[in-house]
Amino acid sequence: MLSARTEEVADTVQWLTITVNNAPRGDLWACRVVEDALWISHSDIKKLGLHAPDDHSGWVELTALPGMKVDIDLLAQQVSIMAEAKALEGQQHLTLEKSPPQFAYPEAQPISAFTLGYTLYASDARGKRQLNAQPS
Repeated sequence: MLSARTEEVADTVQWLTITVNNAPRGDLWACRVVEDALWISHSDIKKLGLHAPDDHSGWVELTALPGMKVDIDLLAQQVSIMAEAKALEGQQHLTLEKSPPQFAYPEAQPISAFTLGYTLYASDARGKRQLNAQPS
């Protein structure tokens, strides 16, 4: 059973980015920070893929949940959560399939011939040699 404080937190809501085990989790999340404690809604804890207390609703102190290390950087407006396997909700699966590319680029075609347009100028005067090349 998870032991975490749940209560209405009086401070204002801050919108922060959250990463769980170094993986970004969406855009911005509604959070409340009280001193060094991070509070998140019960439903958002589930959406983040973390195990939340079953008997609570409303705001839950995430920093008090077992198996999680929470780093809060208010200046950067981000939260980094390192969660142990027991703190994650559900199961994780590894796949060996190659993921499809995000962007489909056209396949390059071989070049059969090309020309270079340069003007060459060479001179030899009094033992000084010069060679100039300019695109035309």
